Amino acid sequence: MDDIRKNIDEEKVIITGKCKMPSLMFGLYICFIVITFTPSIVGLVNLNSESAIFIVIFLLLLVCFILHYKTIKASYITISNKRIYGIYSRFFTKRKFSYRLDMIDNINIEYQFTLRILEVNFNQGYQVNQPIFYKNNAKVSQSPNTFKFYYLADDKIYVELEKLITSLKNEKNLMVDIEMKKIDVESRKAAAFENVANVASQANNKLTQKDYIDQIKELKNLFDQKIITKEEFEKKKSELLNNNE
Repeated sequence: MDDIRKNIDEEKVIITGKCKMPSLMFGLYICFIVITFTPSIVGLVNLNSESAIFIVIFLLLLVCFILHYKTIKASYITISNKRIYGIYSRFFTKRKFSYRLDMIDNINIEYQFTLRILEVNFNQGYQVNQPIFYKNNAKVSQSPNTFKFYYLADDKIYVELEKLITSLKNEKNLMVDIEMKKIDVESRKAAAFENVANVASQANNKLTQKDYIDQIKELKNLFDQKIITKEEFEKKKSELLNNNE
């Protein structure tokens, strides 16, 4: 995972997930098709108006099953080191979608009988149905910052995406910690320099031996912690010494 994230300029595909018709839905289709099949055959032989209804129902079920099955198989979702993208098919339409990983807040997977649904929740204020992401690209819940992808074949996409989101969040937290430490270091450095400057500006007052030692100790402490450089330490120490002469 870390190797994939190293080169942030090059997009690399991690995994592609296929879709399949849930077994319960598949079974119901087959069941109704079989139920209407026999009366349809009888209707073809007798050619009466009552049997014609079963023929129409049988053909409609068969067409719906084939179209539904093909559109589900045509859908897919791909995870790269930068985004999730893919195609969500609905009978006669295909919609593309693409979302940046750094905008994802959390993910969930729902199980409705034999149906798997991947739910992606984005950061507050992030609108899933913005034009940049191909409006109505997939079924969206009531929440404007939630995206749902249906008919996942297995849990592999969820597992890999969860790992990647966790890795990204850890990186963000690490960067925040580094920035906070930088701010703390700069604040301490600025405070120490300001204190030295205030003492040095008191031209009419000579530093006592204790004041001088305290200031030198403070500068030495900053130098030991690598907050200030050796040159900065020597410069500020000279300023204190010159002011006290």
